[in-house]
Amino acid sequence: MTPLLSFIALLPRLLLGFCIVHFIWNATDGKSLLVKVFLSAAVGFGVSSLLGFLWIWLSLPLVAYVVFESVMSVILTGWLLLKNRDVIRSIKFPKLSVTIWGTLLFAGVLVFVLNLVLYSRQFPHGRPDAWINWNVAARFIYLGGTDWQSTFLRQYDHPDYPLFTAVANAITWTFLGSTSTWGPIAFHLVISIFTAGSLFALVNF
Repeated sequence: MTPLLSFIALLPRLLLGFCIVHFIWNATDGKSLLVKVFLSAAVGFGVSSLLGFLWIWLSLPLVAYVVFESVMSVILTGWLLLKNRDVIRSIKFPKLSVTIWGTLLFAGVLVFVLNLVLYSRQFPHGRPDAWINWNVAARFIYLGGTDWQSTFLRQYDHPDYPLFTAVANAITWTFLGSTSTWGPIAFHLVISIFTAGSLFALVNF
């Protein structure tokens, strides 16, 4: 159940990202929609991490931000679907032509996913750079409460690393209610797939 919940915990941020992309770029043709879907991960996680950081910087509880973000994501998505219901019915997706490059990209993504699954089973906490820098900062944010800034006092590693990944994982753990290793695994899998998807969508745009 935890693996499934880890992916579900990412959904509000993906929806938020798509809404932001659509508000900036309101094209509704099939090719544009595909690009917007894959851009939603970078935008959604980026904005969420930034707002989450500002939230805890103001000494507000992260759980309150998670509730606020989830509610806003649902409201914005519902409003977007309602506003564009006629456009959604008329969307025509382009026929995908099988090419050597598309086949190679799909094969590469498949190999990556299989490798990540096997790698995650072997190293559930990630390699040293993950658990020494990224995930330990996420634990400070999730478990530290108002003392989360103590993460910057760490020695012999890199407390100066950006908090994009750390805040994203802390938000996922807040959803799950525990520091499950599946949170970071799900996050990196989704980010990687959406990155490859963006390349595919932009090449075919």
